[in-house]
Amino acid sequence: MGFFTLLEVATMPVLQVLIISILGAFMATNYCNLLTADARRQLNKIVFVVFTPSLMFASLAKTVTFQDIISWWFMPINIGLVFLIGGSLGWVVVKILKPEPHLEGLLIATCSAGNLGNLMLIVVPAICNEKGSPFGDQNLCNSTGLSYASFSMANFRRKKLHGSLPLMSTETGLRSARLKPMVIMGVIVVRYVILPVIGMGVVKAAGDFGLLPADPLFRYVLMLQFTLPPAMNIGTMTQLFDVGQEECSILFLWTYLVASLAITLWSTVYMYTLS
Repeated sequence: MGFFTLLEVATMPVLQVLIISILGAFMATNYCNLLTADARRQLNKIVFVVFTPSLMFASLAKTVTFQDIISWWFMPINIGLVFLIGGSLGWVVVKILKPEPHLEGLLIATCSAGNLGNLMLIVVPAICNEKGSPFGDQNLCNSTGLSYASFSMANFRRKKLHGSLPLMSTETGLRSARLKPMVIMGVIVVRYVILPVIGMGVVKAAGDFGLLPADPLFRYVLMLQFTLPPAMNIGTMTQLFDVGQEECSILFLWTYLVASLAITLWSTVYMYTLS
């Protein structure tokens, strides 16, 4: 399958996410005035406490057997490797760039913890629904992909996330954050250049040793876990400890902006190598 055909397949899900995100951000502004601040907080709680877990467990219960879970044993290990390798690279970034001491933990966290939540639930099934997807029958791919994405969350989703936090404090962050451009660039290079390359090597090695199922979609999901932007609950923790909230907002702004391009390009590369 041609590279540019796969690029089109990879672009559409990300474009859909961007359109929905822009629309949602506009609806949440005071200019639109559809929802009050308290209503947005309550809606966030409903989404993360009720809707997302319901979708996750419903998709698992519909298509996943106990034998499937046993055969997917490498996925939790893969997620652990993402945290370990990303954290180690974040520590290297801290040692090289020497940010302010109170930001060291934030930088290591943004390099290690990826958004394994809603983003996977959106992107993976959407890839399956695109014409030209290399993963076979659309219906089977959709249900299986949703199960893979849900399984990557189950028992890793430990905290309620305030998804609105980074957006709420970004305006303040732009005015008051003291973050060197090289620090932002360091996090972007770790998350979207070094980690994806390492992820391809990890998945290929695991496949060569016979540790993975034959399904190419499973391998795609494992690679995608190395390519995700930082976890949203990092913002919650900065609010909880009242440290680096403005800097976290800036890091989230740039990493999520770059994520739209990075996920598109790396998804294309992953599908090209697997097709």
